[in-house]
Amino acid sequence: MSKFAMRLLGAAIVATGFTLSAAQANEFAPKLQETYASQIQPWLSDPVVVEAIKAQNSKNASIGAGDIDAMDKKWRSEAKSGSGPMISEIMGNDLSKFLQQKAAESDGLFTEIFVMDFKGLNVG
Repeated sequence: MSKFAMRLLGAAIVATGFTLSAAQANEFAPKLQETYASQIQPWLSDPVVVEAIKAQNSKNASIGAGDIDAMDKKWRSEAKSGSGPMISEIMGNDLSKFLQQKAAESDGLFTEIFVMDFKGLNVG
């Protein structure tokens, strides 16, 4: 499995709301793997997902830890106030719309889905 696929799988597992102890992980692993293979893996090749990540990775290639901290503080401030230009830009992009559609189609399995770039910043 590629690093990209593993990152998306990690995001998807977080999105499902599963918090498993090490002992519980084996119990749920087959169902998680099935869910990944049938519902998440197909997204990996969707041009909306691929292009959004590539574009943001390119855009953020040269930012450092200080920049990331500043962006995180801005995100948190906007989230606390309920809106802002940074959040609006991310939530309004094509990837976010794609992910919102996938969540809506999941019958409650995925309540929140997000994708991050290679710096750990939200793409959608």
